[in-house]
Amino acid sequence: MRIVYNCHSESAVLKANKAKLEIAMQHVLNKKVNLKDFDDYVQSDSVYFAGKASYVKRNQEMIDASNFCVFYYNKNYEPKTKNQYSSRKSGTRIAYEYAIRKQEKTGKFIINVFEKMS
Repeated sequence: MRIVYNCHSESAVLKANKAKLEIAMQHVLNKKVNLKDFDDYVQSDSVYFAGKASYVKRNQEMIDASNFCVFYYNKNYEPKTKNQYSSRKSGTRIAYEYAIRKQEKTGKFIINVFEKMS
């Protein structure tokens, strides 16, 4: 089952509505449209009202709800900062470190695909 965890600026299409929406969009855009679908969605108030931290909060909720967490995380990657107040941590790193902390408490199964491919 595929479940989408939405932030307030994202959108996704329920599987049941996908075909109808694709046809409508194709008529408007005059080209073939393939929408991504899902079986269910979650959008909590804590994510919706988290502001700039909504992606971090969304990732934490996904990790909390999962027994298995799959990442593509390069521990040597550092994002370029825009200013002195920017974090030197990528969103993936923040989520990965959160999952590791949760793993120690709950035994979540964490797979880092990057390490498996290196």
